[in-house]
Amino acid sequence: MTVIEASQRITPIAFKNILYLTDFSQASKAALPFAMAVARNHGAMVHAVHVLGSNRHDGTSPELRAALLSCLIYHTRCAVKRRCRLLRLLLR
Repeated sequence: MTVIEASQRITPIAFKNILYLTDFSQASKAALPFAMAVARNHGAMVHAVHVLGSNRHDGTSPELRAALLSCLIYHTRCAVKRRCRLLRLLLR
């Protein structure tokens, strides 16, 4: 198969979910319109996650970062449990 034949057989990419990571910097703010445009073009959902860099000083203490991470894990688990319950109800 030639390169041209192979390129004609490529299927288009379809996005269902787009993960948008932000630390509220200028760079991440500039990426948001791009993420939204890609989502709009593909009918996808954008999921935003606030990230904290571990190798830069952002003024928060290690204790506060640990508490924030613990809170994030708790809320993520709660959201997963809610979705699982909903799926079980829908599949009955």
